[in-house]
Amino acid sequence: MRTPYLGGSFNDNFIGYLLGRGHFKFFAQIRPLLEGANLSDEEFYLLSTLTLKRKMTAQQMNAGMAGVLDEQSELALASLIERGYVHRDSNGDNETISYELTSAGSECALRLISAAKAVESRVVERLGDEESAVLKSLLNRLLDTIDPDAATLWTEEDGEAPKPNSD
Repeated sequence: MRTPYLGGSFNDNFIGYLLGRGHFKFFAQIRPLLEGANLSDEEFYLLSTLTLKRKMTAQQMNAGMAGVLDEQSELALASLIERGYVHRDSNGDNETISYELTSAGSECALRLISAAKAVESRVVERLGDEESAVLKSLLNRLLDTIDPDAATLWTEEDGEAPKPNSD
């Protein structure tokens, strides 16, 4: 372990450093594909989030984006709507707004998620199945600890896991 010149407990074993660097290095392998699709990181995050449920209410989106994208989510969502990747439905009133992927949005999201899964497969291959399972388990536990509301994106109103889209 290297020791920083200022000392203290920040070093190459600091969880924040490891998570940040891991995220940026992992995501750097996907970013050229996003650039090719003319998508920002925020747009990709929203697009992939919308693959979790057929329709997502504005409240679910806001809860899922809280502390992650915050004010950037509105701009990214507006861009995705304008580009025809996301459909906004308000049922005639602004109290029941919901969002869903269009066919073009689903196609784009699945293509990019497939590429991201290929990057993940290379990581799993290098780590091995057992260490990969431990890493995922620990990351899930960390997320549950620092963001207990994150699971709301992955469950339906009744607490069940969402059904896969069949588009």
